[in-house]
Amino acid sequence: MKKNSNEFGVHTKSSYEFFSYNPAPRVRGWPIGIVLAFAAVTVGVSNQALAHRSPLTCTTNGSAAAISKVTALPTTVHGDELCYKVEISNTCTGCCDVSLLDSELVLPDGSIVTITVDADVFFGDSFTCPSVDPRCVTPSNCTILGEVGYRYIVSHVHEHGDTGGSCPPTPAAGSGEVSGYFRSTAGIVHLMTHVGAGLCKAIATGIAHACCEPCSGTCTNVYSEFDCPFPSVFTPDESCDEATCEPLDCSPFDVKCNDSSCNPATGMCESVPVPNCCVTDANCPADTKCMDSFCDHRVPGNLFDNVCAVTPIAGCCVTDANCPADTKCVDHFCDHRTADPLDNVCAFTTIAGCCDADNDCPADTKCMDSFCDHRVPGNLFDNVCAITPVAGCCVTDSDCPPDPAKCVDSFCDHRTPGNLLDNVCATRPVTGCCVTNFDCPPDPAACMESFCDHRTAGNLVDNVCSTRPVADCCDSDSDCNDFDDCTDDSCDLLTNTCVNVLTCVEVPTLSEWSRVALLSLVLMGLMKSFGFRRAKAD
Repeated sequence: MKKNSNEFGVHTKSSYEFFSYNPAPRVRGWPIGIVLAFAAVTVGVSNQALAHRSPLTCTTNGSAAAISKVTALPTTVHGDELCYKVEISNTCTGCCDVSLLDSELVLPDGSIVTITVDADVFFGDSFTCPSVDPRCVTPSNCTILGEVGYRYIVSHVHEHGDTGGSCPPTPAAGSGEVSGYFRSTAGIVHLMTHVGAGLCKAIATGIAHACCEPCSGTCTNVYSEFDCPFPSVFTPDESCDEATCEPLDCSPFDVKCNDSSCNPATGMCESVPVPNCCVTDANCPADTKCMDSFCDHRVPGNLFDNVCAVTPIAGCCVTDANCPADTKCVDHFCDHRTADPLDNVCAFTTIAGCCDADNDCPADTKCMDSFCDHRVPGNLFDNVCAITPVAGCCVTDSDCPPDPAKCVDSFCDHRTPGNLLDNVCATRPVTGCCVTNFDCPPDPAACMESFCDHRTAGNLVDNVCSTRPVADCCDSDSDCNDFDDCTDDSCDLLTNTCVNVLTCVEVPTLSEWSRVALLSLVLMGLMKSFGFRRAKAD
């Protein structure tokens, strides 16, 4: 809320009138003793009423008034509410009491608000109206939120020129202000000589009016024409809410690429070239490589939006980087065909001897893998066909090492027909080959032994099972003939062994006895010889 106030000290002739002479002063509300004293003092005094001094030490009429206002907004315009307040005080040094004060507020529209009737304002006292003080006759009618005061609505018919600070106001002709004032209409100041009340205090409020800026149509409320700079137009009898401010229309003066606009310095239409606006392609820069420079008439009917623009030529390239990325064995490049900056096109060529995948290379041969060798990672053009032996692949059995185990054949296994690279060395048992006799089946024939025949030394796979007769084995009695007439020869078929049973004693012949005797003599001679040596040794 905006508050304006005027402050007052001891009354002087320049700011208000002294309390004037009252030939029949009112004494309502004063003690009888004071009235008697007043009567005694007045005896023999001409043209002034004699009275008592109250308080006894007072020396002057120092009663004062202040008037202030409250507004809802910082700038006051027509239709705004002003709420006035009045402060009455009697606080100066040496001030005398005031009694029977009648006062009123004259609003700018001339209406009168009664403030006090027969009010007493003793030395040291002050109060503000409207308030709860019982001396305030008229209550507040202010509608500004949170404020009290005596309400007035600003109207142009109440405006006038400068008041010059007089009270009551004596305004000059013109407009720009409304003024109200507070005045006393009766009252007594208790000096030795009674002085009538003559308080008066005015307050002026500036009223803002419309200042229209012609180019933007912006309206600003200002207090005088001096606050409305050229070329703006001041309207002394209307506020912005009442005046019509419209921007100056310069569009009828527009031509292609020349915009007619309002000059804020003059408030008039001026034609100004539109920056970067073009009429034809000739107004635009020359074409550059693959970029067509042209005048772009963007919005039909818009005189100012033509601008030079460039558009890429579809399919045109400047460098190889503008072309699709290289692919395996295919080099993409920008083909600069003629001197025309717009006819460059992307082309491609295949790299001789370059392969993309294994199927681009010659067919595999036995145990030799033909493949596409991607030599340098990221280099799309250095792929070449190469061959490499397949590890562990064999062509014939001679490519396979012999197996160190008995009866195991090491051979080249051609696993998948038509697959040249899956031949591997493998092993398999040699049919009919044996390692030990236990690998051979027993022969069903009696007296025949089945055994493993290790035929060639160092050959691990030529062992075969074979049979041979069992020594001292018999299959029939004929196998047991020991050619001794005194034995009975037979074959035990349970054990397949010969049984020779003695059946007679054969008498030796003379020659046989002679041989026995000779042998006996030899033995005896040997025994004697042995015994003799034994005894000698003992």
